[in-house]
Amino acid sequence: MSSLEFRRLYPLESTIRAASGEQLITIERLVAEVASVRIAEVALARRTEVVCVKRCCPHCGAEGAHLHGKDKNDRQRFRCRISECRRTFNILTGTPMARARMPEKWGQYLSWDCQLGERTSE
Repeated sequence: MSSLEFRRLYPLESTIRAASGEQLITIERLVAEVASVRIAEVALARRTEVVCVKRCCPHCGAEGAHLHGKDKNDRQRFRCRISECRRTFNILTGTPMARARMPEKWGQYLSWDCQLGERTSE
């Protein structure tokens, strides 16, 4: 996390820690609402966190891949350290979203499609 992100997040974290039970319920509801609309972004952020910690190669399963630049969508790339593999990958390799265009927007598309379905079934 960059220092700018930390400076913006720290006051929010302090405010949440000082909130009352009733305020926490409101905050929880708001976060759930925003996360449901931006579900793909949240899933990508979670996946990024997990992959960056373990750095496990999806091709051979070896851990400890090293950083290997960024792709055109600014996602971190990795290279496997095992000499027999040495393949590169990003956080989406080996997932259904691996070759999807703009995966961070799929949550919006899916929620929009669900809303249409609810309206047509009324």
